[in-house]
Amino acid sequence: MRGTCISFILMLFFLALSCSDDGTGPEGGSLVSGTVTINGSTDHSGVTVSFFPVNEQDSILSNYYSKHPQVGVDPESAVLFDHTIAQAAVSATTDSDGNWKVELSQNQPYHIVFQKDGLGWRYFLNQQDFSSKINVSMSPAVRITSGTISDARVFSGDFISLEGNVLVESGGSLTFDGINYLSFNGNNQLIVQGTITMNNGAELRIFNASTVSNVSGKFSIENNNALNLNNIFSFDNTEVRISNSEGTIANSVFKNANGASLRLRAFSGILRNSLLFDSQRGTVIDQSSGVTLRACVFYSNESDVEAITAGSINVVGNIFRNSDVNVDFISVGGLIKNNEFNNATLNISIADISSVRVLSNNFLNSQKNIENFQISHQGNDTEIIAHTNNFLNTDQFVIDITLGIKDSLLASQNYWNAANIFEIENLIQDGRDFPGSNIKLVSYVPFETSRIDTVGVQ
Repeated sequence: MRGTCISFILMLFFLALSCSDDGTGPEGGSLVSGTVTINGSTDHSGVTVSFFPVNEQDSILSNYYSKHPQVGVDPESAVLFDHTIAQAAVSATTDSDGNWKVELSQNQPYHIVFQKDGLGWRYFLNQQDFSSKINVSMSPAVRITSGTISDARVFSGDFISLEGNVLVESGGSLTFDGINYLSFNGNNQLIVQGTITMNNGAELRIFNASTVSNVSGKFSIENNNALNLNNIFSFDNTEVRISNSEGTIANSVFKNANGASLRLRAFSGILRNSLLFDSQRGTVIDQSSGVTLRACVFYSNESDVEAITAGSINVVGNIFRNSDVNVDFISVGGLIKNNEFNNATLNISIADISSVRVLSNNFLNSQKNIENFQISHQGNDTEIIAHTNNFLNTDQFVIDITLGIKDSLLASQNYWNAANIFEIENLIQDGRDFPGSNIKLVSYVPFETSRIDTVGVQ
């Protein structure tokens, strides 16, 4: 009997050992291990390996993308992931041979980040299969201190540490393959006056090593008449600037809680299928003409689109949600068409010498839809036409005009979500509310008596 008990205990002991080596952790979790090789070094220690749970997509962004997959970028968490503001579930550090091991308590997808001073970091996103070891090689960061680049530079899966102000001259070029990381260090700048090429599938993720709120690294592209910029993911304390250029910016993400995320100056071209979110200012357009913002999502910014002294600014087929001000035009000629505006303090602000057509948009759940005001002494020179829009669930005024309108604001064939003309006039603030003033009127007849199904994002 005693021998049987000892045998049983030994069997349990070896069974426990076998369980501990089969990659299965407690309660359905996993034991995960691997090796990091630091290229060019015999000491592979000191690399931090962190596991970040893949969070659920933002439900609002996910719902929009499911309904309108042609708008914005797929908001899956790999696109939006920024390890500098995320919380790791578990971490480990490599030994001198580069070995590491962690125990995951939950069997779920994770983003894995490998990081060490002098190497930067590398992402392995949406990892789910931990049945085999995860082996990674890392090269030292590409350090660019300051000065000029006049030759061709190719980056392939590199971490680029920008440690000073750098100018890529007109004869120089930057080419990106694979997933690359560009890290600013405070207020320094990278100015590209040469060519920049994103090869098929290449990504550039832009960060700032400084977390001080009043600093901003600036990635500037200048004097490029054939710009084709894709898969740029720019995060807090960085600002992308494009000036004196023509071309396309697409499939990108811009986020800067401490300033403008994207600034276009003397630019002609299109920004499409991109996400601008959680920023003080989404995009600022200045002294530009022939700019189209199409199929983008502007989400949870203080201000989404600001255009100043610009001509032919077309805002078409975009989604605006959870921001203070969606579109702010000052001395701008433009078209605002087939957009969805939802949950803002003010959807559209138009001022000074502007000529704007507001056509076929959906306005939902906002405090004020369209506002005009005069901020200079140019006279009454603003022209606004607002046709075939749905105005739904507005808290204050659908249209609010003061001094500055050249003629009556033409606002016919809109649906006001109102039963009669008295309710419509209660949604308008114009010259009727200020008898004897020079404020013009809103001409709202004829109007639609039911919601228009063919407007908004199509």
